[in-house]
Amino acid sequence: MKPGQVLRRAGEAVLHSADQAKNKLRGVTDNIVTHLDDVKRAVDDVDVFDDKPDLADRPHTHRPHTDGGGGDIGGTTKRHGVDRGDGRDDYGHFVGSENRPWVDKEKIGLDQVADDLQVPVVREQVRSSIDGFRQPGASSDQGRFFDGLFKNADGTYTGIEIKSGDAGRTAAQEAFDAAVSPTSPATAILDGERIRIVDVILREVP
Repeated sequence: MKPGQVLRRAGEAVLHSADQAKNKLRGVTDNIVTHLDDVKRAVDDVDVFDDKPDLADRPHTHRPHTDGGGGDIGGTTKRHGVDRGDGRDDYGHFVGSENRPWVDKEKIGLDQVADDLQVPVVREQVRSSIDGFRQPGASSDQGRFFDGLFKNADGTYTGIEIKSGDAGRTAAQEAFDAAVSPTSPATAILDGERIRIVDVILREVP
């Protein structure tokens, strides 16, 4: 075989190998794109349970914060004394808003608990959850916003739910509250620290 033929065949072999490598690389890239699409669809399908969906229908600056701390969250600065839409400011404190009867009833109920039990009541709403406790078919743990909290002697907390008039807890709320116990606590972040909620009390206000 002439030297030119040898050189030509060697070149063809190199080109063939390059084509095979390119095809394999294209297959890997396609698999990555398909995987990313699957991940995006899974994220879009996540069902985040909202314990207080009625807040979404009230005009407000933003939803109650879930971290219990100060500063900026999601680019929004927490503000004292400014109604976020449910009669509280961003720290969960009442701001004396008018034409919100549920706010007055909630304040009355929390005041009653504070007086009856002689405990300081935390009026900041923080999102609590029980590890692994989910609504049927949901892909994330159920969240629960209590109307208030108070600290127990052992450092744990008790959640307070206020209901007025004919209002009652939803089935989801009842199930969550029944699941809360010292051996199955709900956890939340309050003032930057993780707390354990081991009991729930219901206070009904006429």
